[in-house]
Amino acid sequence: MQEALLSFILLAGLLAVGLMISRIARKLTLSQELLLLITGLALGTFFPALSLSPALVSTIAIAALALIAFESTARLRPREFDTSIARATKTALLTAGLVLALLTLAAHTLIGLPVAISLLISAILIPTNNQMFHQNTITTPLAIVLPFLILNATQATSLSLAEKITPVLSGLAIGIGTGVFVGVILFKLVHSLWNKPHAWLALVAATLLSYVLAEHLGGNGILAAATLGLFFTSAYAQHKITLLKPEHSLTTTISLLVFLLSGMIVKIPLTRFFIVTSITLFIVYTCLRFITLWLTLHKQHNTHALALMTLATPTSVETTAVVFVLLAQNIGGIAAPLAFACIIYSHITALITRSLSPSHENHPYRHKSVS
Repeated sequence: MQEALLSFILLAGLLAVGLMISRIARKLTLSQELLLLITGLALGTFFPALSLSPALVSTIAIAALALIAFESTARLRPREFDTSIARATKTALLTAGLVLALLTLAAHTLIGLPVAISLLISAILIPTNNQMFHQNTITTPLAIVLPFLILNATQATSLSLAEKITPVLSGLAIGIGTGVFVGVILFKLVHSLWNKPHAWLALVAATLLSYVLAEHLGGNGILAAATLGLFFTSAYAQHKITLLKPEHSLTTTISLLVFLLSGMIVKIPLTRFFIVTSITLFIVYTCLRFITLWLTLHKQHNTHALALMTLATPTSVETTAVVFVLLAQNIGGIAAPLAFACIIYSHITALITRSLSPSHENHPYRHKSVS
């Protein structure tokens, strides 16, 4: 009982710290995500006794990722999405394909990381923080789901390729089916409650239910939550903004915990190999982001503008949430710390770029805060 009480006191304290850091960041026009990550690193380094139970951290991580997956697809605008789906799909697939192929190749050949680790890092770092052509609406679910599919496939080293693919496809089918099934129940429940103050609780409950049910059936819970979001955005195009307002506040609160706790629990080996490896990965990753932007937008923007867009756009909360889950469940090996280092580098680079180029703040593709 005392341990549980201490955990909740610490959790409340972390939320208070997160809100304070967020307010300071807004007043100083700094990146609140970067300040939260650095604060988490400082707390984990200098106050190691301030730690939540692994079970509670894992629960928070899973709930956060499920809610973020739901919101990433639930906020689609079907009418706008229909008019630009071809371009968005082209850009998203090109970005994901280049990052997966070339970053994996670079990590394996230049740095010497195992193929499985290289592929996992590449999947984690698929860019999702992009406001143009609704690319993020396509890449976000992919970037959230793909790392866990790769992790499941690479863990079974003794199986043949066909034996690895079968459970992956089965998990995808179960995840999608569960999302649709829970979506039908949600449709009947929310149809009569959408204008009630507590209707948003049905969204949260349905999201967590879809994750738990899909995982229990052997499917992909994150995909189930994302599918539920797609079902929701189709069924409630008129009322979804009203329904998502409180849910967005909850997701924002959880996002604060994601940045703080991921910084607290990550164990970064301050060795020459790790520092050189992580910086090399980030440089290759940044170059790949620029290449994909140039291939798709060079007719609309000059090279200087595309370079600014690349450098001034840090990784998203979805990427951090995936790393947080891997860290909380102690899976993925060195891939999670390396990806975390790249997240830190991206936020530092974005902060420096914006400081040196204030005009970028008015750019239509500028990064948006989580709050």
